[in-house]
Amino acid sequence: MPHIILVAADHGVASENVSAFNQSVTTTMVKNYVIHKGAALNAFASFINAPVTVANVGMKEIFSHSDLLDLSVARGTRNIAKGAAMTKEEAVRAVEVGRKLAKTAINAGAKYILPAEMGIGNTTSAAAMASAMLDMPPEKTTGRGTNIDNDKLTHKINVVRQAIEVNKVNRADGLDVLAKLGGFEFAAIAGMILEASENNAKIILDGLNTTVAALIAAKIDERAKTVLIPSHLAGEAAHLPLLKALNLTAVMDLDFHLGEACGSSILAKCTGIDNNLIQEDVESFKAFNEKKIPPDTSEIAREKMRERFMELSMPHNALGALQDIAIKLAGAFGRIEIPKNIYLSEDFLAKLGIVPENYLINKSKLHGLAKTLARAALYIANEMQSFEEAAVL
Repeated sequence: MPHIILVAADHGVASENVSAFNQSVTTTMVKNYVIHKGAALNAFASFINAPVTVANVGMKEIFSHSDLLDLSVARGTRNIAKGAAMTKEEAVRAVEVGRKLAKTAINAGAKYILPAEMGIGNTTSAAAMASAMLDMPPEKTTGRGTNIDNDKLTHKINVVRQAIEVNKVNRADGLDVLAKLGGFEFAAIAGMILEASENNAKIILDGLNTTVAALIAAKIDERAKTVLIPSHLAGEAAHLPLLKALNLTAVMDLDFHLGEACGSSILAKCTGIDNNLIQEDVESFKAFNEKKIPPDTSEIAREKMRERFMELSMPHNALGALQDIAIKLAGAFGRIEIPKNIYLSEDFLAKLGIVPENYLINKSKLHGLAKTLARAALYIANEMQSFEEAAVL
């Protein structure tokens, strides 16, 4: 059984204006996870029928809810551009928080843990840790994160460079890297991985941030590498070299820019880890296909689905392949109200250009990938709520 664990924390480096969003968005998104349950995290959890744990491990804003575990180490890290993010003692505590979360899930029957994270500014921290551990310049490890423009990307690279120069980390020491450049969510995920390595459980990595945490865990204890399963290649510069450092190869390339167990959930579905069979709605498919869809109707539906995904995903285009697939499905059916359990044959999807080869790396074999991606796109379209709706919670 898979179990999704999302850890949320804030970063002092957000004060350097490195993100397209202000720091309050961390709290906004956490509220969406636990109150509205309309985020990508919730849609993917529903898709694979997985329990979700959401934990505050270092959010700046105080927020309480029955579905939010308060395991906060501190109210955000300090600004890495001016000094260490946290003390070594705080780093150790955050790692132990992750161990506790993983142990609870494993004791409840989880064989696979899917770590997820939320924290405005965390891709800046990730880039700094990647630069330090891989001995690579910031230009090679720093990406757009929340889809920032060129000027802000240049500024972000300079902030990462300053953080590395100021902190003078020992790149062989995982805890030193974590304490000086990291965040509490990275520490917690490293702890999950370390705990899994001692309890016969596996970790399905999602994107950049979970992979940074995995390399931290491997530097703390080499055995951590043995439990890692990579899912997809994220659209961030440092992800590929980080995977190489762990001797891992991603299975899929989906152009995701979210850390909400997106790719890991799709891999879990394709490999049958979730054990959740979906009863397909054949009759709806037949009813849709009995109609001849006029070209102008198809184009209007595609545009409406494009607009819907722009409202859903923050940053825009963060759902990459799923957005493209949903738009193609809207065009084929001539509408955006498509049941999430509608029957979808591989032949039907192939006619739309939705074939496994478009999303696989190194000709990997992954059972039912095209259908899984199409189904995931429909779950997103049906179950996610817009960012604006989440923001008023």
